[in-house]
Amino acid sequence: MLDFQIRSRDKYLKNFSHLFKKCDLDSDGIINEEEFVLLLNLINKILPEDSQLDPELILNVLDPYNNKRIIFSECVQFLSNVNKI
Repeated sequence: MLDFQIRSRDKYLKNFSHLFKKCDLDSDGIINEEEFVLLLNLINKILPEDSQLDPELILNVLDPYNNKRIIFSECVQFLSNVNKI
């Protein structure tokens, strides 16, 4: 059962993980604001026009204290709920 859950999670995150790594230019597992905007631009290319994500608005939610550091799990958690907002 655990193996099935792990494979399902890996499959679910595979594409996003690839995009995150592509944007994490220094490969430290943390993206800054510029890298996050790059990530959202890549995501917006595959989204319908009426579902485009606004980088500035999302940054205000993900990084309210302006730390300029966003980790993978924060991105996954937020973007997993985007369609529910």
